[in-house]
Amino acid sequence: WRVLTVATDGEMRFGNGETTFLATQALLTNPLLPQFARPGDRLQAGLSVINNTGKSGTVSINGTLSGALQFANGAAGVETTQRDVTTSARAFRYPIVATQPGTAKIQFRSQLGSATDAFEVPLEVKALEVTDQVIESGTTTDQVKLPLRVDANVVPTVGGLDIALASTLIPEISAPAKQVLWEEQLPFLEPAASQLAIAANLQIVSRQYGQSFAEFDPAKQAAQALDRLRQLQRPDDGFASYPGQELSDPFVSPYAAHSLAQATAAGLKVDTNLVNRLKKYLSNLLANPGQYEFCREALCRNQLRLEALSGLAALGDRRSDFLADIYAQRQQLSVVEQIKLARHLALFPDWQDEATSLTGEIQKIVYETGRTATINLPQTWEWLSSPIAIQAQALRLFIGQKSSPDSLDRLFKGLLSLRRNGTWATTYDNAEALTALVAYGQLQPTPPNFTATAELAGNQLGGAQFQGYQKPSVEIAVPMANLTRGQNDLVLAKSGEGILHYLAAYRYRLQGDQPGRLSGLRVNRVIRPANQSQVVQTIGLVPPAQPLTVKPGQVFDIGLEITTDHPIDHLVITDPLPAGFEAIDASFQTSTQSLQAQSDSWQIDYQTIYRDRVVAYGDRLDAGVYSLHYLV
Repeated sequence: WRVLTVATDGEMRFGNGETTFLATQALLTNPLLPQFARPGDRLQAGLSVINNTGKSGTVSINGTLSGALQFANGAAGVETTQRDVTTSARAFRYPIVATQPGTAKIQFRSQLGSATDAFEVPLEVKALEVTDQVIESGTTTDQVKLPLRVDANVVPTVGGLDIALASTLIPEISAPAKQVLWEEQLPFLEPAASQLAIAANLQIVSRQYGQSFAEFDPAKQAAQALDRLRQLQRPDDGFASYPGQELSDPFVSPYAAHSLAQATAAGLKVDTNLVNRLKKYLSNLLANPGQYEFCREALCRNQLRLEALSGLAALGDRRSDFLADIYAQRQQLSVVEQIKLARHLALFPDWQDEATSLTGEIQKIVYETGRTATINLPQTWEWLSSPIAIQAQALRLFIGQKSSPDSLDRLFKGLLSLRRNGTWATTYDNAEALTALVAYGQLQPTPPNFTATAELAGNQLGGAQFQGYQKPSVEIAVPMANLTRGQNDLVLAKSGEGILHYLAAYRYRLQGDQPGRLSGLRVNRVIRPANQSQVVQTIGLVPPAQPLTVKPGQVFDIGLEITTDHPIDHLVITDPLPAGFEAIDASFQTSTQSLQAQSDSWQIDYQTIYRDRVVAYGDRLDAGVYSLHYLV
């Protein structure tokens, strides 16, 4: 140990000194353990013994296991041995079996003559990852029966049934609102307009549910956003995208008009002069979009005219000017623009046929599954036409068209499925999504007053009383061991006024090694010694006939080959590590640079290491074969 001291005499005179001392112990015992284990693992674990007595002898070792571990020789949690040691360090390992999930305790005591040492440490036996799950969600005004088959061969300690019963959309609204309103934003037009829209949505929800948001002050946050908008208004009465820009932005200024309209509808204080000047700008833009040099072609002019019409309509000035020209070029518009056009056409009795026809065309690109409905479109890099904005605009379109509750529910879930960690990607995406969610939420009767129950195989699992909005949701968790085996119906029933929002997730794992499945996505794992081309083992759809046995101290290159037969968005790859393996972070400057993993496909643009797994992410993968590598 090296100790450094600094001292002063109180008269601004300082001094320092240092000294080094050595602490020794006659017998040192340290654990030799992996970071974790999984049920069924057979591992060599034990201790290292350092003999500082200066004499050779016989060390007595007493080991005790409790919890989820046992010695492989059948000993009842206790192992006693006598081992010879010299004046150097030696390692002693014992075969141990992990029996079940939980935290085990490992204790070893050693004695050499009169010298003793001991340690007691925990070791987590991690539950096997759930490999299969079935999720069903939706809404009901009465009851819904969900068939559930619990196989007799499931692992009883893994998975189970999770049920969520709710009466409002408040949980879905809070997280993205926090992301936008709590983070410091640049003084640009879009973030300011998005913040204003979100503050307005919070105010609308607060009034609808009679419930305030403790984390937010919509009026204050709206005032801050309005002040930033005021600073961005230009002499031409529109808004610049950023401070110092001379001309107004003809695409984002109409978006700001929608935010101002939402704030007005929410009852927030909005400067009428600000709104009137913007309406004047939008009128001029509608009449002469060619004032912008980049917009001399017919398509661009019609795009700007559509944005101007939409912004004016939001501010209460509904016009049908140039609609015939815009409708004639509808096939050349982006999906978001087509949806906006369909919504605008629906405002006028003379354009109802065209609105219905265009809505039908949009309906054709809606991809529906048992749970969700999403807009199926090619990849786009247009900022204001993001997949989230398209999904949100589509939900608002079909709400206006009074589509069936089932279709709206799937579109709603499709919008939620585009979240990452509870929020959407950008301030604009969050604002667009929340506007759609609030519109969807207004379809629900207020206030709710109903009782909801969950029942399986005649046994009530739980329930809740939703009266007003004091407690908008409840969660019920049933572990696998408590589920009735065989085929039964999960009945979610509701009685009273309101709509029950539900989600039921059944997660399970079958015992033994199960074969993989081809479902349009395939993963093969290839194991090689680091810096070598020799393949030690390949793991694909079929479980290996024999487990792979390796010696300690080796470094391996783990290669994942991902094959997809269709485009994939937002792909998360999680590769669990076996017990005893540790992933190597090669990004540290102190890492051994002589050992390098093979290169990844550039589409895999993120990778992070945990103690028990490696996680990677790809934003967009077209059909093809991709590779990911890491060292262990």
